[in-house]
Amino acid sequence: MVRSKIAGLIFLLLAGSILAGCMSNDDSETNDEQVTETVTNSLWYVDLSSQLPTCEDVRIGLLAYVESTKELQYCSIDGWVIIALNIPNATNGTNGANGTDGANGQDGLPGLDGDDGANGSSIISERVAEPEGENCTFGGERITVGVDLDNDWHIDNGTEIIIMFECYDRVSYLHNYHSSVPLDVQFSSQNPNSLIEDDLIINGVNIRPTNFNDDPFSPNSFLSFGSDPSASAIAKANAINDAWEFTGVHATAGPTVVVADSPVSGSNGGFLNSVHLIIINGEIISGFEILPADAMQNSEINNRIAQYYSSTNIQVQGGSQGLNDGDLIINGYDIRRTVSADDPYSMVSDSDDANSIIASAIAKAAAINDATQYTGVTATAEPTVVVGQSDIAGFSFDDMLDSLNYIMVNGAIISGVELLDNDALPSSVHGPRLAQYTSTADIQVEGGNQGINGGEIYINGYEIRSTVPTDDPYSMVSDSDNSNSIIASAIAKAAAINDATQYTGVTATVEPTVVVGQADIAGFNFEEGLDSTNHIRINGAIISNIMLLDNDALPSSVHGPRLAQYTSTADIQVEGGNQGINGGEIYINGYEIRSTVPTDDPYSMVSDSDNSNSIIASAIAKAAAINDATQYTGVTATVEPTVVTGGSYIDGVVLDSRNLIMINQKEISGITVLTDDSDGSLVDAINAHTNFTGVIASLNHDNRLVLTASDGRNIEIFVSGDGTRTGLAAAPGTTFTGGRITLTSND
Repeated sequence: MVRSKIAGLIFLLLAGSILAGCMSNDDSETNDEQVTETVTNSLWYVDLSSQLPTCEDVRIGLLAYVESTKELQYCSIDGWVIIALNIPNATNGTNGANGTDGANGQDGLPGLDGDDGANGSSIISERVAEPEGENCTFGGERITVGVDLDNDWHIDNGTEIIIMFECYDRVSYLHNYHSSVPLDVQFSSQNPNSLIEDDLIINGVNIRPTNFNDDPFSPNSFLSFGSDPSASAIAKANAINDAWEFTGVHATAGPTVVVADSPVSGSNGGFLNSVHLIIINGEIISGFEILPADAMQNSEINNRIAQYYSSTNIQVQGGSQGLNDGDLIINGYDIRRTVSADDPYSMVSDSDDANSIIASAIAKAAAINDATQYTGVTATAEPTVVVGQSDIAGFSFDDMLDSLNYIMVNGAIISGVELLDNDALPSSVHGPRLAQYTSTADIQVEGGNQGINGGEIYINGYEIRSTVPTDDPYSMVSDSDNSNSIIASAIAKAAAINDATQYTGVTATVEPTVVVGQADIAGFNFEEGLDSTNHIRINGAIISNIMLLDNDALPSSVHGPRLAQYTSTADIQVEGGNQGINGGEIYINGYEIRSTVPTDDPYSMVSDSDNSNSIIASAIAKAAAINDATQYTGVTATVEPTVVTGGSYIDGVVLDSRNLIMINQKEISGITVLTDDSDGSLVDAINAHTNFTGVIASLNHDNRLVLTASDGRNIEIFVSGDGTRTGLAAAPGTTFTGGRITLTSND
């Protein structure tokens, strides 16, 4: 191991001198693996802190002196940290004695030079492994910064400046899980595919229901029984990740992949245009030529590569599976037959399987590539993968793969190694293997004696001793009836198992204990709280003298303010009698919300007096009334967009004076609408009036018409005659749709 330092540097630093030039920073050694021996670092020198190297894992423990600020800094797991110095001064060397004067007259000879003073001390850092324990639960590294007084490359006792611990995180898991099929996101009122209460429990934690806010990216067409964004992978991953601190499980949304049912089939002169097009998440794909396999250039992507992978493994046994003349024609060119010389790598153990050589992926790729100059196609052999059909089941502890029990892979005999379940022993090929198991359920600690008794558990052939109360100094019981819960705890059982580690090679680690409430938190009346009569006790500590509201919405000394939020699950009802707020109907946090009035909503409109009450019933009006009381309730109302999705597909229709639609009092007529509005004429006609109506039209992935008022105003739709063929209504008449409201309290 290379070690070096800069002698006497401490003296210069303490004297405040400026060091000219540059000191080499290439003489320290660190280790980005877990530390197994002492690693010593010397001191770097830089003029400015901006010149410090990146503080990466390989540099943890590195020391640096910054000239501009006259300070030492240390590379920790959290980045560069300034060190407060408490260093003994280095002692200057003693001057030598003067020489004896010569006789008078002739000058005497000069006296001998005195001995050199001792070298000044150096600051170094030492990095050593820290075992599992009080300082690091799962082990880690101890970094000590101090002074080397005697130049032996060790920090001397009493000169330690700072001691830091860089602890390892512990990831304990049975396995990663990937959904095996794409998620179903089709909306169904009878069988929703979003997460609902009690749908998913991870490590004993009930994952909350998903909602639209969990996925701001996926298209929303659930009203027309299309896609439901709350059922998407993004939404479900967000719901799962909201509970990760309790479950220890992190969800990642993988890519969404849609594979067409058949190859791309174009034709010379074929073109995607306003009649022949596709729409992906609302984006129209059109305006370019398309050929078979999408092989042509297009204005968006330039040259496209045409590529095909065999969907299953190449068949190499069972008759002649090689290529014969006429078997394969690529771009009109006949691929030659395969021969043994095409594959110099594959092998067979007997003549019966000789044909497997000419059938291999290597051989077939060679034959195809011999014709590349004529076909323009290149073949690449992909890796061959064989997966065992069952788990590895080892022998008894002393058995091995031997001359009678072995496997042969491509002629190489695999033998002479010990084999245990899941290949848990070290092997000469890959080195030691980590065998790990985490209990899948909570340790049972109540109901009779749940502790370990002698003879109950054997690990790697060694009997684990009984648990005793002193194994767990932390758990507690409130009465003698439950005293056995101490010896049944995870701590006690781990202690008993670890007492046998030297014989079993197995170490037990205690995972966190998690308890999740069985129901939602239901608070008391506003002025009541947990008190001497109504309280809970956790491990002997009484939890009391705090106010308690639903969902623990008040601030607490533990977690700080909690954000309480509620979004209406259905559209605001705005028609059919008086749907506005009347005094005494709504109380928020004990405060009465006033009645809504027409001036609360300057944007929504009505075409006749019979529907005038729809104004005071709108999301905008109700939000205005609620927000007038925010200073008393602490609650703010936010208006969500109003969305109307056509209940059926758009059929071709001519909109005229008899057959029309009217959106927020603007008539849409005088246009020819094609099936699925393939030329966009209907969408364009509606959007031409957006400044007046506040409504934006679009098509969803099902080509159904979607109307959106982003400010939450009501959307009034009048349909006459064949205007119903736009899909906005099943029958002629007028409908009103309201927006939604989100209520938020920062407390």
